[in-house]
Amino acid sequence: MQTHILLLLDEHISGWMAAISFAKLRQIKLTIIEQEQTSTPANPIYTTNKHFSQWLTQSQITSSQWITASQANFNLGTEFVDWNSRPDYQRYLLPAISATDKFYANQFIDNINWRKQNFDSKTQPDNFFLSGYLAANNLAPVEPENFPFPVDFGYQFAQKPAVDYFRERLKDDNIHLQTQQSVHPKQALIDAADLIFDCRQTHNLLAQQESLNEPNSPINTRKISISLAASNDLRPVTQVTAKPNGVLKQAASFDNQNISFYFNQQACSVETAEKELRQYVPSDAQITNVTDLNNKRLTNCWQDKLIALGPAYCANVPLDDADLTIESLLISRFYELFQMPQLTPEQILRKRRKINLYAAYLAQEIADFNALHYLLCDRQDNNYWHLAKQVSLSPVAERMIMAWQQNNKFPETYHNNNYHIYPLAAWYALLAGNGFFPMPARLKKSPSEAEQNSRQANEFFSQCSKNFGNNRQTIQDILNGQLNEQR
Repeated sequence: MQTHILLLLDEHISGWMAAISFAKLRQIKLTIIEQEQTSTPANPIYTTNKHFSQWLTQSQITSSQWITASQANFNLGTEFVDWNSRPDYQRYLLPAISATDKFYANQFIDNINWRKQNFDSKTQPDNFFLSGYLAANNLAPVEPENFPFPVDFGYQFAQKPAVDYFRERLKDDNIHLQTQQSVHPKQALIDAADLIFDCRQTHNLLAQQESLNEPNSPINTRKISISLAASNDLRPVTQVTAKPNGVLKQAASFDNQNISFYFNQQACSVETAEKELRQYVPSDAQITNVTDLNNKRLTNCWQDKLIALGPAYCANVPLDDADLTIESLLISRFYELFQMPQLTPEQILRKRRKINLYAAYLAQEIADFNALHYLLCDRQDNNYWHLAKQVSLSPVAERMIMAWQQNNKFPETYHNNNYHIYPLAAWYALLAGNGFFPMPARLKKSPSEAEQNSRQANEFFSQCSKNFGNNRQTIQDILNGQLNEQR
């Protein structure tokens, strides 16, 4: 007996990722419903990390194929500029972390420990990660055959060419899509499905609500979606947190016209939400539509079949697209749990709960990692930064911060948290790159060992970077078919 999956998608890329992945599983029966667009869809830019790249590999899509099809560029990390006024920490790079970085990881940590003792040692991640050197010198992360270490990277690409490529790939696999105008699939399709993946940009947030209702879920929130008319000064509203006792917990935008707001469980009426969010959008932005995504009629009819997959967790700016990161990992977990050819309804229910809880913990990890960027920032020049600092960390992240401050078993605390997305080196880069150290009136002279650590790392990565070509030329060679980058 095959597991029957109903996949609902629109122009958002996460649904197409799921379709590409599930189409390869023989032990499932797949029904794909594409919701017709009533207006010209947006064409947002995605910036992904290594997890998306690994999903491409799993889906047998090479880097060359992807760059050619989606007109993508390489992504080597996220640079934060003018988030801090601390000397030497006005900018920092959250790097893509590669195998080469392990050679000077201990030196990076040694310099961090020197700095915690008020010595003036270099702790900027750029000095200790290969991606920092590649980015600074505009080099592509395509290693030659004689370079022994793979280099991790993500991509930057627009939605439309990516979706067009996935659509054609499904046709090549003889996968046929049904289209519909209605928001709700036919009841017969719902009844026939064992699992429902709602990957549509707005309505799939119901999937997250189901995940939040799972036992022991670490998240406690609700969402309301809102559409805004075009504004001359509309900016994405991201990771904004209101008063601790207020209605709004956190806000995030999909793009400049469609924003999803997270609300406290106890107070999330549409009328209250509309009044509350007025303070976060430009005065000339006209509210055109407010949709309560906790509609009980919808939740009740799908609740026992939904899996939290798709852009439900996209509150991640300025970091890489969280929904694609989570989906890349969820698909791998799905492969692990549903590789058996026959599953009973009870087994499907247990596995669905495992996946939803896994998604919730991934979302919490991203939320904590993102929140730390705002908590460590010292900007106070407008209301955005004041509100952003009111975000709270989970107890898991608070233990990380305490271990860092007390210089007490920071790596052990990280591994006990069972994180899946950001490696330990990324947490070191985040805290050290933002200068989360004691700030005495005067630092002591840097020890010779710390100076040697920085110098040796610099020389090593400078030599490594000579193996890589110019980024623009590499992309052009791939587009011209002159470079077949297979990884």
